[in-house]
Amino acid sequence: MSKMEQQNARVASNPGSTDEKTFRRRLTGRDLERMRLPARFHHATFDGVPDGMPKHIVRKFWSNMGTIFEPGEIVLNGWGALFLGDNDTGKTGAAAVILKEARRRGFTCLFIRAQDYRSSVIDKERFDETASIKQRCSAVDFLVLDDLGKEGGDEISSSGGSERMFEDLIRDRCSNRKVTIITTNSSKQKMLSRYARSMLDVVGETFAIVPFEGSDRAGRKNGEQLVISFFNHPDGTASQE
Repeated sequence: MSKMEQQNARVASNPGSTDEKTFRRRLTGRDLERMRLPARFHHATFDGVPDGMPKHIVRKFWSNMGTIFEPGEIVLNGWGALFLGDNDTGKTGAAAVILKEARRRGFTCLFIRAQDYRSSVIDKERFDETASIKQRCSAVDFLVLDDLGKEGGDEISSSGGSERMFEDLIRDRCSNRKVTIITTNSSKQKMLSRYARSMLDVVGETFAIVPFEGSDRAGRKNGEQLVISFFNHPDGTASQE
């Protein structure tokens, strides 16, 4: 049995999975290809997610995403997550685990590096015969935007166009209640200097900000304050579950 087949078979035994009645299709090579998930994350598993808050958030996503037939709270509200931390702390692997499970539940999914998104928009690259990369990034149910802040190196573009294209994407997805997971190793200060404060306010309102080991003190403090912001009660008060 291949690693993918073993993962497909692990439903009830997985700590993050729901009960056996949950619709869960097999993940295929074609799925991974259309998701554009890098090969090194094809076999990413829940067991590889760092302990503590990262594992807690992955569990929350799995238990609240529902299925394509019965969308859960996360999908209905378009809640997302910002995984914040240094390189090699497991941010992208955790995002890949959520993305793969979402595809198993029948949702459309896409993985893209921020640098690749920037290039594809400039070059008007196609995803397939029906949509451009830009259109696909806006349309999918779940999007992982990897390494935000690295798309133009350390320099902010002179025109601000590169930054605005990400602001437009995030605003569009939030307004249409699409689930977005962003990974970054940029500090809070770098994010504020690079992107519009209004965009970061949207992120703060609709994303769980999850610090991974190695993130700076300001990032950890911000994450502790906002990490469960996307499990708000209808009256606007944050759930502490």
